[in-house]
Amino acid sequence: MRPFLLFAILFSLLSRPLIAEENQIARQGEPSSFEKDAFDRSFALGVYALNWSGSYRGLGVGGRVRWEPFDLLGVDLYSEHLVVEDDLGFRHDHPIGFSLYVPIELFDNFRVRPLFGMCAVFSFTETENAGVESLDDILFGLHAGVGAEFALNSFLSIYLESQLTGYLGHERYNSAGGWTAHVGDNLDGTFIVSNALGFQIHL
Repeated sequence: MRPFLLFAILFSLLSRPLIAEENQIARQGEPSSFEKDAFDRSFALGVYALNWSGSYRGLGVGGRVRWEPFDLLGVDLYSEHLVVEDDLGFRHDHPIGFSLYVPIELFDNFRVRPLFGMCAVFSFTETENAGVESLDDILFGLHAGVGAEFALNSFLSIYLESQLTGYLGHERYNSAGGWTAHVGDNLDGTFIVSNALGFQIHL
């Protein structure tokens, strides 16, 4: 029993320098997952609230997946759901699209993101006009804007984003003194300013 106890004590004394050296090497190497800053992580999931103003107004929520394959290039894939003001009836729009952005870190835990992208909007207007149940259309848009983002810790950040979007879709209008509604054949251009406030979980 005594030889075994002496051996254990001797092994413990000899292994301490080796363990200390291994820990030092680990500290000098790549940071662990918990040691990375939020902006050093390549993937993120975000949710946000947004409003539209301009050609028409709306309120809604959205979600997005973010990937940053390079230091100065990232991509957002997003989906949004809004209720939009419309005299023709109850309108709800559902944009899906992507944004390319350049993350520029100005200070510790704070950065700005110029962005550009494209989207499609599935737009539905439920009307009570005679003989017409809904006025549906698909709009296509280009957008550009800028965002500001602040990291709260290693995994969580909040952000504010504003962008201008130009949409191209079909005109929807009343006829026959307001008794019927139609989706026109001609394309109609609209412009929307979108503001979003949300948070992201960085993976």
